[in-house]
Amino acid sequence: MGLDNERRESIVTTFPTTSADSAQVPSDAPLIHSRSRLLSAINAVAEKKVEQDLESEKRKDGLLAFNKGELLNDDLVASYLHIYSKNEPVDTEGYTIQLYGEGQRFWAKGLYRVTPYAFVLLKDENPIACIGVDVESETMLKVKQLQAVPEQREAHSVLRWEKMFLKVIEDWGQRHGFNEAGVTKAEDTDWWNKKIPDLDRHRQALKMRFDITAKRSGYKFDKKRNCFVKKLGDSEEKR
Repeated sequence: MGLDNERRESIVTTFPTTSADSAQVPSDAPLIHSRSRLLSAINAVAEKKVEQDLESEKRKDGLLAFNKGELLNDDLVASYLHIYSKNEPVDTEGYTIQLYGEGQRFWAKGLYRVTPYAFVLLKDENPIACIGVDVESETMLKVKQLQAVPEQREAHSVLRWEKMFLKVIEDWGQRHGFNEAGVTKAEDTDWWNKKIPDLDRHRQALKMRFDITAKRSGYKFDKKRNCFVKKLGDSEEKR
């Protein structure tokens, strides 16, 4: 049975269908947008956590390499020696760089361990210089030792070995998930108060070895951490 005109007009008046009125109907679009943003934020946090876990595993694996006494690749060592030779290219025959971890010993007259981890430059299996590092704040390798064997001067004097060692730890650290490298101030090293006749000259030499080498290698002094710091991947260096 059809509707009469009066009832049809009443229905149309009660339930308006104009486009303007439809636009006023509540929408769940803002809720969907907020939910999407929340999911994106959760995914970002999860991805960052995975990345941090991977970097942490890389650091652990890297530090284990010290305890295994691993050697750096011969070609890599040769490239460092060529880049940091003082004058003519160095004959790389017999040079190696070995990692030493906790519990491992190396010895040479005038050279001794002060850190848990060390890179040791050897010539014909004899230690000639080393860089000792420790791990600080999980993601920083901090240099606390730069030392050479006086009796091996002929082998290390042809190299800018201090700068070479800083480059070694920077490259190694970056490959193994470390974000920064740090260098101890000369006056904070174990050798600053060494009892020798010419203490002033000795301290100037330490400043050259630690402070000046760090500055020339692109490190900046961090007052809060009281050491020279460099973000790994920063290539700023004065040769």
